[in-house]
Amino acid sequence: MRFEFPHVAGGNTALGFLSSAVSLLINFPAKSGTVALTNDVIGVDQTWQDGLASDLDGQGIRAVNTVYTNTLSKPIMINITFAVGAGGNAGFHLNGAQIASEYSYAGSNSQFSFLIPAGDTYQITGSTGIGYWMELR
Repeated sequence: MRFEFPHVAGGNTALGFLSSAVSLLINFPAKSGTVALTNDVIGVDQTWQDGLASDLDGQGIRAVNTVYTNTLSKPIMINITFAVGAGGNAGFHLNGAQIASEYSYAGSNSQFSFLIPAGDTYQITGSTGIGYWMELR
């Protein structure tokens, strides 16, 4: 699907915020219908599921220092609460790159919440105890 908003006479555009010398071209994925659009949106037809209570996707009960893959065709959201002991640390990795970390001098409880794109890997690492591991999938 493609929408084009060429400039119009009088210096205004169809969107009202572009200069008269600019045309705006918007390309959408080659999908059609409401289903095609809602299938790609996080939260639609997804529920919060407990990763410590059951195997969510054939990759096992969630645990520290284990790599998981979002095998769905749309993003998921994860929310992990954890305890870090004195001198301990925790990190969150997306596709092998650490994107967040927590270090505790005296011990603390913390939380990571992230969106995981379709096909990406994710992992929590470190010396931490998991309190909750919830996934919106």
